[in-house]
Order: sequence, then structure tokens, then C-alpha cells
Amino acid sequence: MITTSFANNRGRAVVLLFIAGATLFAFGALFERYFVASSSPPSQRWRKSESQQHHSRRSEDVEADLSFADGGERRSEVDYDDDKEEVSGRSLFPPPSPLKRAVASSESRGRCSIYSCVQTKDKNKFSFSADQLQMAIEKEANRASALVRVNVGDALKYTMKRCVLHPHNEFEIPRHKRGEYDTSSSKMEDLKTAMHRGIPLFPIVAHPLIWNVTDGVGVGHGRKVPSLPENYLVSMRDLEKTEKIDEKYREKIESLMNAAKYWIDEAHALYEDRGGAVESNEEVKKVWAIWSGLNGFNYAYRLVAAKLGVGVVSFENAPFWRLIVDTTTGVASSQGSEKSYYWKYKDLVDENAAVREALDYKEKMYGTKGFEKNKEKWDMHVSPSTNLSSEISARPKHRPLVVFLGHVYSDTSVTYMIESGFNDQVDVIINTAFWCVKNNVDFVVKMHPAEKRVFKRRSPTETKLVNDPRWHAIQIAKRNTLLSVDGTNRLNTYKLVDAADVVVTVVSSSGLESVIMGKQVILTGAAFYGKLGFTRDASNPTELKSHLYFALRERLSSPSPPSSSSSSRSTRKVALSPSLYKKAATFFYVLRHYATVGRDDVDEIARRIVRACVPAL
Repeated sequence: MITTSFANNRGRAVVLLFIAGATLFAFGALFERYFVASSSPPSQRWRKSESQQHHSRRSEDVEADLSFADGGERRSEVDYDDDKEEVSGRSLFPPPSPLKRAVASSESRGRCSIYSCVQTKDKNKFSFSADQLQMAIEKEANRASALVRVNVGDALKYTMKRCVLHPHNEFEIPRHKRGEYDTSSSKMEDLKTAMHRGIPLFPIVAHPLIWNVTDGVGVGHGRKVPSLPENYLVSMRDLEKTEKIDEKYREKIESLMNAAKYWIDEAHALYEDRGGAVESNEEVKKVWAIWSGLNGFNYAYRLVAAKLGVGVVSFENAPFWRLIVDTTTGVASSQGSEKSYYWKYKDLVDENAAVREALDYKEKMYGTKGFEKNKEKWDMHVSPSTNLSSEISARPKHRPLVVFLGHVYSDTSVTYMIESGFNDQVDVIINTAFWCVKNNVDFVVKMHPAEKRVFKRRSPTETKLVNDPRWHAIQIAKRNTLLSVDGTNRLNTYKLVDAADVVVTVVSSSGLESVIMGKQVILTGAAFYGKLGFTRDASNPTELKSHLYFALRERLSSPSPPSSSSSSRSTRKVALSPSLYKKAATFFYVLRHYATVGRDDVDEIARRIVRACVPAL
């Protein structure tokens, strides 16, 4: 009896001790949470928060890798519910659920609002409507809801139409806003140093000035701009290098400086917009969809976005009737993501498959499969399917032929991408012509087809060329060599390139097509396919002439006219080596399948826009 009572007392003591220990443990935990945490230095709490965010970001990184496979295709579809996270039927994460941490992180990160500053109704750019793009964004936003909360519904409809609508002449301030911008506050003398809200005006103003002056030569778009004399044609280098800008540009420059201020103010207003947020205190990340990132108000929006931390998605026409969609630099013209995609995917591409695809495209360009008109080019870039003129086809075969492929004079890619050693593309043409005449090499200049289709009179590039005194001197010194300029789009570009030994251009996409045709190409600008090993790249006239010599030295060393023993070598055209052609074909393959998007692929375009909402992981 005594033994049983002792045992019962010992059991009660153990239970009491256990209860007391649990009580002390709970009290200690509450004490640490509410008292110690609140009295600890902020830096310690910040480090703890950073650690938690780090783990959340790691789980989000996995989710992003699953949800967004670059190049458009997903590696797997992710089906979520409240109790489990599975990918293709197998458990991916150990408990606790990283999906719930990702959702919690997205909740604390706030919403994302997407603003569309592009005109989808332009059929030369997009093959879908604004409503179709909005529906695709909503679909993608729902799929990516574990990573980011994108405003949809009425909020998305609002932000998709919130961007400023410009008048027909987009380089002018709307009439109802002009009174806010005093013309006396902008002086041409201050152009190179002027700032507005921390944003430089010069790079924003340069291209609109060049475009407006070009319009003065006789543009067919019906824009109401002053009719300026031919000697008003100006380039970026003219503006940069001239200590004192000619007085004749004052009115236009000061007007554009005010317009740039207006664009910068509009971009800040867009940044301050609540973006359709339901809660007034909710953080709203913004993403702006713009065109190119280099022309007019798009340039201003891009700079303001970079300064304020706004995400930017920029679009630009790409070869093969496709679009560049850049989410890295905000510049889709030659400074975008093409090379990034190349370095990412080049080792995954089957070189033989890439070469086969390149050769198939080459057959399209030659027209041997019935592709007399390349269906993968827009009309403004198409040249006639006629045969070459007799002056080219009947020229002596022992003389090499160099071809220059031009751009529209006011093209942003020429304005901003040409190497600093050249004034403009006319400077490139004259330096190439000088070397060709000196070395008894034939030279043909092919102006951009759009210059004939757009401008009422002679193309701006040809206008500036024929008025250059250096060109007159070359004409006198040319002797028997061929020196021809096609400013009316009478020559078929592909047939001309086929006849050439070397192609020279600034950054033209036709230069890449020339590489696919097996030609050696010399670039004088920062082309999206340049400096990857399969082109020659010249930053100044000396390098240009050096590249011309080394590309043609074998043909230059042969006798003229050729003897029977050397005729084969002297008439053989210069071509890329097989190893360089494989490298070019690989880039070509990556460009078509990863770096660019089909104009009608609204789902992939929406996917890349929504991806810009996801913070860097």
C-alpha cells in the first residue's frame, strides 16, 4: 500500500515538472519574440528579414525557372493547389512549402501595372489588336500569380490606355499643353548640357532633329513640317562635334528641347500614376512597353524608367518578319538581347541543323524555290526581282566588286549606332569609294528601298552624297572602274549581293543576310550580329580600308586582265570560311528561334511582358 502511494506521488511530480517546464518554455519564447526583438538593433532585425527574403527568393528562382523558359517554350506546366505542390506528378519541394513562401513574398511585394505605349494597330509592327494583347496578358498574369500579382481586369484596361497620345506630328507638344512650356526657357546654345529633372536633353533631341530635317527633303507621310533646303541634312556627329551649331537650326532645336521636357514630364506623371491599384497604400511596380527605345518620346520614357526603376519592354522590327522583344536594356535596336540569347543558347544548337536552315533561307533569297519576293520581309524593305543592269553583269570578271547596303538616313540605328570614327553613312560610302577607285575595284551603292518609297524626291542619303565635294573628286578620278549609285531601288538586293565579293554596311540586317549568302561583311556600326567572329568590324576609315585590303588581297594580287593560268583564282569570289559560316549559321538559328518573336505570337509577347514584372531573382 505504501509502495503504491509512493509511485502515484512520483507520477504526479513528473507531470507537474513537465507542465512547469512547458510553461517556462512558452514564456521564454513570448519574451524573446515581443521584448528582445523589439529592443534589438534595427540592423539585426534587417539581417533576419534579409535571410528570410533570401530563402523566399531561392524558392521563387526555382518557380521562375519552371514557369518562364527563355525562348518561348515551357519546360513543364505547374499545377498548384492549396495542399500540395507537384510538377509532372512528382514532389519538388520538401516541407515547409516554398510555394506558400513565394505567395507571401509576392503579397509583400505589391502589384505590377503594365502600361502599353505601343500602337498595336500598326500592321507593319504587330499582327494582333490591343484587346487580344490585353487578354493574353491577363492569361499569363493568372499563370504567374505565384510569383507576381499583375493588375488585370479594369485596372489593366486602364493602364493599357494610359500612355500619352501624341498628335499626328509626334515631335510636337499637344496644343493644349504648349502654354506650359515657355520657348524662351530653351536655348540652342545649351543643347549639349541641358538637363530636365535630371535627364539630359541632347540624346532625346538628336534623332527628332535629324528626322525633321530629313522630312524637309520631301517626305510622303503628309507630316506638317517646314520644307527645308537640301543642305540642312545633319547627322549625330555634326551635332556632337560642332562647337557652335548653325543658326538655321535654332527654331527647330529649341522647339524639340521643349518637346523633350514635355515627354520627360509625361513619363514622370506615368510613374506617379496609381496604376489601377485598389488599395491607396499598396506598392505598385510598373512596366512600360515602348517601341525601339531610341526615337522621340520613347527615348525619354526609357531614360526616366532607368532613373526611377521602372521595368521596360521594348519592341523593334527584326529580320524574318519577326520582332525583337527586349527586357534588358530597353533598347531593341542593336543594343538589346540578341547577343545575350546567342551566348546562352549557342552550345545547345546543332551546328548541322543550323547550317541546313541557313542554306534553306539562302535558297529563298536566290529565288530558286519560287521566292522571287522574300515573304519574310515587309514591303518597305523589298527590292524588285529584276535582273542586274548590264553595267554590273557585263563588268570585267577579274575586277572585284564591293557593295554598300544603305539605311534610311534618319534611321535610329544609324543615328546612334554608327561608330564614332564616321560622321554618317555618307562618310562610310565616300571612304569605301575612295579606296575602291584607288585599287581598281568596282563599287556599287544600294540605297535602302524605303528611301525611294517614302521620300518624294531624291533620297536624303543620295542627296547628301552628291552634294559632297569629295564625291565629285572621286567621280573625276575613277578611270575605268565602275562607280554606281542605286537611289531609286531598281536593283535586286540579293542578286547584287550575290555578284559582290565584299559587302559594307553600318548595321543593316541585310548585312546578316549577306553573311548567310557566304559573303564577307564589313560593319561600321554596333550591329546586333557584329563582333561575334564572323564579320569584319571597322571603327574608323583606316580600319575600314584595312579590312577591304585583307578581304580582297588575293584577288588584288592577280594580274589584270588575268592570264589563263591564274584566271580561276582571279575570278573566284571571296567567301566566308566553313568554320565562320557555321558560327554565323548558329547565330542565325538562335535569332530565329530564341531571340525573336513572331508578330502574331501574342501569347509569347504577353509572357515576356509579364516576365518584366518579376523582380530580379
